[in-house]
Amino acid sequence: MSKLIKKYKKEYSEGKKNKIIREILENTASTKKITNKLAIGRNWITYLTNNNGEKIYDRIGINKIATKFYEQLYDDDKKEVEKDQDESGNKNEEEIQDIMKAEVEAVVKNLKKGKCPGPDNITNERKYKIRR
Repeated sequence: MSKLIKKYKKEYSEGKKNKIIREILENTASTKKITNKLAIGRNWITYLTNNNGEKIYDRIGINKIATKFYEQLYDDDKKEVEKDQDESGNKNEEEIQDIMKAEVEAVVKNLKKGKCPGPDNITNERKYKIRR
């Protein structure tokens, strides 16, 4: 039964796509328009859950929920940055521990060979030789 349903679903989907392609080719003959039309809705979010636990399916409602979420997210980030600054406007930074020689050696030892150098223009092979 499941295979039969999949078969009918596939046939319906292909028929629907072919109909869209035929209509666009008859009207405009634009392959770009076909590509855009067939891509619509593939990666859209089907629903979002609001604060009350209700599922919202309409595009406008989904956009409102997403907008509210990101507004709150970035407002929280601004508050966090403000907390990190004291009254004089200076940022309170945590004390950074000294880097141990053994830590550096372990990292250099595990670098992959044959990679492009970074902004310092020193290859990983050279860093490995310097380590010794």
